[in-house]
Amino acid sequence: MDLDKLKSDLEKDFDYFRITKAKTNIKYVNAKNQEVKTLNTDKYEGCSIFGVRKGKSAFVSTNASDDKDLIPKLKRLTKIGEKTDYLDLISTKKESKKITVGKKSNIHFEDKIKTIIKNSNNKNCSVNELIYVEREKSKQIITNYKNIEINSIYSVLQNNITDHEKDKIRNYRNRWGAQTNIDKKLETLDKFVNKNKKEANEQLH
Repeated sequence: MDLDKLKSDLEKDFDYFRITKAKTNIKYVNAKNQEVKTLNTDKYEGCSIFGVRKGKSAFVSTNASDDKDLIPKLKRLTKIGEKTDYLDLISTKKESKKITVGKKSNIHFEDKIKTIIKNSNNKNCSVNELIYVEREKSKQIITNYKNIEINSIYSVLQNNITDHEKDKIRNYRNRWGAQTNIDKKLETLDKFVNKNKKEANEQLH
C-alpha cells in the first residue's frame, strides 16, 4: 500500500485523517519432552484510517495490501457518521520520528528451535513443555502533520513442568517475558528449566 498516495488523496477531501499501518511477524515454538508439537511463523498486516470530513467522522480498516475502495468507503461513511469536533485532535506542529522499543535478537531462529528442543527433555520430571514466542511489530501513524514509525519487539518464554509419583501429581509453570530479545535467557535456558523442575519436585513432596 502506497502511503504517500493515500495521504495525498486524503488531503484533498478530508479535514483531518489518521492512517495507521501495522505489520506483525510472530514466531512460535512449542516442544514437549524433546518433541516439537507446534512450529509456526505468521505474518499479519493491516491498515486503518480515521477521517473527518465536513464535521463528520468515520473509520475504515483492511487487511488487503492494496484496497482501492478504502477512501471511497470512508467518504460514504462520513456522510452518516457522527459529528466530531476534530480541532482538539490536530497539532499543527510538523513531526516525523522513528521510535524503537527493544533490540532484535542476535540468535538465528533455527538455533532457538534447537535450544528449545534440547531443553524440553523430561529428565527428573514427567512432562517438560517449553514454549517460545517472538513478536516483531512495526506501526506507522500518519496524520495531516505527523509521520511516526514505531518498531517494537516482545519475547515470551514459558515452561510447564509436570511431576508425579504414585497417586500424586503436581504442575508447575514459570513464564518470563520482556519487551526486547531474551537472548541471555535462552543462553542459560538449562538453568531456567532445572530450577522449574526442582520447584515442581518440591511441591510434589
